[in-house]
Amino acid sequence: MVDKRRVLAEFRHYYEPTLDSQLPITLSNGFVVVAINGACPLCKREIAQYKIKGNVTLPLPNVLSFDANAVCDECKCIFPLYGRIRAKNKTAQIERLENGRWVFYSHNALVDKFKLSLNWLTRFFKD
Repeated sequence: MVDKRRVLAEFRHYYEPTLDSQLPITLSNGFVVVAINGACPLCKREIAQYKIKGNVTLPLPNVLSFDANAVCDECKCIFPLYGRIRAKNKTAQIERLENGRWVFYSHNALVDKFKLSLNWLTRFFKD
């Protein structure tokens, strides 16, 4: 028996552009979305940007919406990746569906900058 959802997902993944080719997009508060990442639901590994294909839209000036399919090379699976990124104050709120409900994550630019600096320092002193 042919799984129609899988066939459609593979078709979409083959013909649609990568999400990163449609970015960066600036939201109404000046927050710039430069990447949309995903992790495999089976092995939890991060998926390479070129393996995430779909559509990015800006339905409102303060909301970015994405609908994509991602392929995990480790598990040989294809899975949906969709959600919204909403402008909130000076940063953004990431929204995605989990078990049929919208779940919200806050993006904290200061924490990301700290992590980036810490990673750079770790690599610097490791060598």
